[in-house]
Amino acid sequence: MSQADKVTSLQAEIERLRAEVRQLRQEHERESAMLNDLAHLGREISLWDGTPEALPSLASKICGSFGYKAVAFSFFQGGELRRQVISPPEASFAASLSPEDVERVIQENQPTLISGAEQDVGIVPLVAGSQRVGVIEIALDSPPAAGWQDPWRVLSPQIASIIVGGGLVSQNVYLLEQAHRWTNELALINEISMAASSLDLNDVLRIVTQRIVDTLQVRRCAVFLLDDTGSQLVLRAARNPDLADANMSLTVPLAERPHISRAIETRQPAEVRDIFEDHELRSFWDKARELGIKAQLAVPLIAKQRVIGAISIDRSPSAPPFSEGDVELCQTIAHQAANAIENARLYEEVRRRAEQLWLVNRVSHDIGAVLDIDRLLQDVVRLILETLNCSHVAIALIEGEELVFRADIDHLQQPTSKTHLSLQGEGEGIAPWVARHGLPLTVPDVLQDPRYRALPGLPGIRSELALPLKTPKRAQMNEEPGERIIGVLDLRSTEVDAFTADDRALLEALAAQVAVAIESAQLFGRVREERATIRALIDGTVDAIIITDTADCILLFNPSARDAFLDGETLEPGGAFAQVVRNPALLDFWHSAPSGERYSSEISLPNGQTFYANLTPVAGVGKVAVMQDITYLKQMDEMKSEFVSTVSHDLRSPLQIIQTSAELLVRLGDLNQEQRREVEHILAVVRRISDLVQDLLDIGRIEAGVGMNVEPCALDEIIAGVTGACRALAESKNLSLTVKLPKMLPLVRGNRMRLDQAISNLVQNAIKFTSEGSVGIRVWAEGDEVLVEINDTGIGIPIDAQERLFQKFYRVQRPETRGIQGTGLGLAIAKSIVESYGGRIELESYPRLGSTFRVALPAYKDKPPDVSRRQDAGGS
Repeated sequence: MSQADKVTSLQAEIERLRAEVRQLRQEHERESAMLNDLAHLGREISLWDGTPEALPSLASKICGSFGYKAVAFSFFQGGELRRQVISPPEASFAASLSPEDVERVIQENQPTLISGAEQDVGIVPLVAGSQRVGVIEIALDSPPAAGWQDPWRVLSPQIASIIVGGGLVSQNVYLLEQAHRWTNELALINEISMAASSLDLNDVLRIVTQRIVDTLQVRRCAVFLLDDTGSQLVLRAARNPDLADANMSLTVPLAERPHISRAIETRQPAEVRDIFEDHELRSFWDKARELGIKAQLAVPLIAKQRVIGAISIDRSPSAPPFSEGDVELCQTIAHQAANAIENARLYEEVRRRAEQLWLVNRVSHDIGAVLDIDRLLQDVVRLILETLNCSHVAIALIEGEELVFRADIDHLQQPTSKTHLSLQGEGEGIAPWVARHGLPLTVPDVLQDPRYRALPGLPGIRSELALPLKTPKRAQMNEEPGERIIGVLDLRSTEVDAFTADDRALLEALAAQVAVAIESAQLFGRVREERATIRALIDGTVDAIIITDTADCILLFNPSARDAFLDGETLEPGGAFAQVVRNPALLDFWHSAPSGERYSSEISLPNGQTFYANLTPVAGVGKVAVMQDITYLKQMDEMKSEFVSTVSHDLRSPLQIIQTSAELLVRLGDLNQEQRREVEHILAVVRRISDLVQDLLDIGRIEAGVGMNVEPCALDEIIAGVTGACRALAESKNLSLTVKLPKMLPLVRGNRMRLDQAISNLVQNAIKFTSEGSVGIRVWAEGDEVLVEINDTGIGIPIDAQERLFQKFYRVQRPETRGIQGTGLGLAIAKSIVESYGGRIELESYPRLGSTFRVALPAYKDKPPDVSRRQDAGGS
C-alpha cells in the first residue's frame, strides 16, 4: 500500500472515529439531558402534593421531557381500571389494554412495551407494597424512531424505579381522591338534608337530581313518584337535557319502565348494565340509541316502610358501569330523599289545609264587606283559583230559565266569555244539572260523563266539581220552608280526578257563605235601586222636604227646600240644623215643635210665600218635615174672604128690609092662617141668612184680627154665662146640662167676647146633635194651660168626616143630621178663635157613642204668647 493510500485510509479512519466520537458525544448529551429530565421528573414526583388536580401537569411534563406522543394515568376504582387523566387531552391510544396485559404487568411489576399497528404503548405499573394502584400508559410512535430502543433500554429501569417509587404517592393520590369523593358524598347528603329541612318538595327533588348528575357523572337523572293507584309513575323532577320543564307531572305507566318496576317490586336497587344485551328490553333499544344511554339504575324511594317511587339514572355508552360505591351512594341519597319527600308531602298537605282554611276565612271576611255583586263574585273566584288545584273557577246564577256565568276566570286569571246555559232538559252540562237537582257533583273524568259539555275557550278539561248555591226561603215572600237554589259554584281542572273529598267538603262550606253573600248583595242592590228611586222622587217633588237625625243633624235637604230656605245653595249632609239653616221662620218652626209629637204650622217667608209644614218624628231616624207651598191657596182664601165680606155687607141691608117688611105685614092688618104661616117662613129664612152673614162677618174679622185684643179672662165666668144662655135650649130637648168647675182657676189670655163665642158654638153644637142623654162641661188647670172639655151623648162623628170637620161650610151628610139647621161655620169660628190665642182644639168621637171637644188655652202671663203659631188639632 502506498504511502498516499495509507494516508488516505488513515484520514478516513480518523474521520470515522471523529464521527463516532461526535455520535457518542451526541448520545451522551442526549442521555445526559434525559437523565437530567428524569432527575427533574423525580424531583417533581417527590414534591407532588398528591392532589388529582396536579396529574394533568405531571403527564404533560413527561410528554415534554421525553418526547412521548401521549401519557395517561389509570387507577383502580371498585375493582375496575378507569382512565382519569390523559395528556394531551385530544390524544388517543390506538392499542387497547386487555385485562390480561394489565394483570401481567402488575404481576411482573416491570415496565412493558406492547407493540401495535400504529403505535407502541409502554405500560408502567403503579404498585404500593402488595396493593395494585394503577398504571401509566405511554404512547410511542410506530414504527419506532431510529435509536429509540437504546434510550428505552437505558431509561426504562430508571423510569420504572421512579414511577414505582411514586406508587406510594399514587396510592396517596387514590386515597386522597377517595377521601375527596367521600367528602363530596357527605356534602351531597348534607345538602339534601338541608334542603329537606325547608319542606319544599320541588327544592328537594331539584337538588337530588342535580347533585346525582354532578357526582356520578351520569347523563340524566329523574325522580318518579307513584300515583294513588300505584300503577302510574308521575315525573316530579328531572335533570335531563332532552326533556323540557313543561313535561313535569308527566304520567307514565309503571309497565313502561321495567327497571323502575323491578326496583319498586323488590324494594332493592335494579341495575341494567347493558341495555343492548338485555333482550327483554329489545323494544327499548331504538329509544336508548336515540337518547344515547347504555346503562340504567333504579333505586326505590321507601318512606315509613312504604315504596313511594324511585330514582332513575342513565349512563352513556362511553361511561363505565355503575360501581358498588355508586349504588350505595344512590341508596343513601334515596333514603334521605324519601324521608324528605314524605315530610314535604305532609307539609304540603298541612299547608294546603291551612290555605283552604285561610280561603274560608278570607272569603268570609271579604264578602262581608262587599255589597257590589259583580265585584263580590270576581273576588270569590279569584281567591278560590289562587288556593285550590284547578284551572278554571266560575260562579253562575239562575236567571229565569237560564244559568248565566256571572264570574268566570281561568288559570291565567283571565276572564272567559260570558256563557248562558239552558236549565231545560238534559245534556246542557254538569253545572245546569247541579242547578236543577240542587246536589253537589264531583266528576273525576268528564270525558266519561255524558252530562259534560265543553265550554268555549276551556280546552283540555278532564275533571269538574260543581256545588249548588243555596239560601233559605224567606217567609215574607210567602215561600214554603226549605232552600232556594240561586246558582252554582263550578271548578274545573286539566288533571283527571283533581278534586278530593276534602276539597268538596271545604267548598260546600264556602258555597253556603257565598250564597248568603250573593243574596245579601242582591238585596242591597234592590234596596239601592229603590233608594235611588225614592231619592229621585224626593228630589223631583215640588214639596220642600227636610230630614234630620236624632241629633238634629241634616240628612236630607231636597232641591225644593234649598230653593225656598237656602236660596238654592248646595248643602252637604251631616251639619247641625241650627248651624246650617239661617232662615228665621224655619228655625222658629223647627224649635217650636214639641218633643216626640207631630207638629203643623204655617211658615211665611219675606218674599210672600207661605208653606204649610208638617213635622213628624220617626223612631230611630229623627224628624221628617214636609212643607207644601200654599201661597196660591192663601191668595184664594183672601179673595174668598174679601168676596164673602163684600157680599155679607151687601146682603145685610136687603135682609134687614125684608125682615122689617115681614114684621110690618103682621102689624098692618089681619092675615089669614096661610098668609101668617108664609110670613113666619120668610122671617125664619131671613134670620137664617142673617146668622150666616153674621158668621161670615165674624170669621172675616177673626182672620183679620179685628176685635181680637188680648186681655186676662176668667174662664169660669165665661162658662157660667154660656151655660145660662144654653140651658133653655137643652131643657127644650130634655137634655141634662152639667158643669164642673174647680174652686181656683187661673186666668187665661184672650178676648172675653171671642172666647164666649167659641165655647158657645161648641156647647150649642153639642146640644144640637144630641137627641137624648146629656151634655157636660168640665174645666181644669194643667201645667201652663187651662182645659175645657165639652162632651155629649149624641150621634157621634164618623172617622172619615173628622178630618174636615173644622173646615168652613163643611157639614156631615148623614141620615141622622137631616133637618138639623146650621151654616157649617160654627166649628171653624171656634177653631180660629182658640188658635188665634195660642191654644188648640181637639176632637174624640165615635158614631152613636157621642163626641168630646177639648179646648186648651194658655194661662195668663206677663208676656203674651206668639199667637201667629198655630197647632194642628190632632184628630182634625
